[in-house]
Amino acid sequence: MRLALRLFSGIILLTGLAFLVSGALKVVGVGAFAEALVDQSVIPPSVVPLVARLAGPIEILVGLATIVLALTGRARIAGMLSGVVLVLFACYAMVLVLDPPLRGAPCGCFGSFDDRPADWTLVRVRNLAWGAIVMLSGLTVGRRAGGRAAS
Repeated sequence: MRLALRLFSGIILLTGLAFLVSGALKVVGVGAFAEALVDQSVIPPSVVPLVARLAGPIEILVGLATIVLALTGRARIAGMLSGVVLVLFACYAMVLVLDPPLRGAPCGCFGSFDDRPADWTLVRVRNLAWGAIVMLSGLTVGRRAGGRAAS
């Protein structure tokens, strides 16, 4: 059982790290991220610069919060926080599945790191699955440790 708890705790910590990296890449490549948002045609062009500038720092904060919460015994909250954000990302991808951009648009998930046109169905499924796994990890670690992360 301890191995499972460590695995679930690791999933939560890695998710926090993924948010940190993703957010940092968006901050560094804010121009490329803004272009991806424009290409996706979901967010009104007048709001894209603001969204592009805020998305990276918000993801960094979510990543830091997830890691700090997990390391300070609040795995349940960490799992829910990061899981909800991943589900929100999946909802955004669902919009792109239902109303795809006229031309292939990159995901922008990791800034300019990957500028190939995204498979929005895959992005949606990946984020839903990852969100569910991290939420269940938080609940499992939290339940087994009385709401606190296992050491």
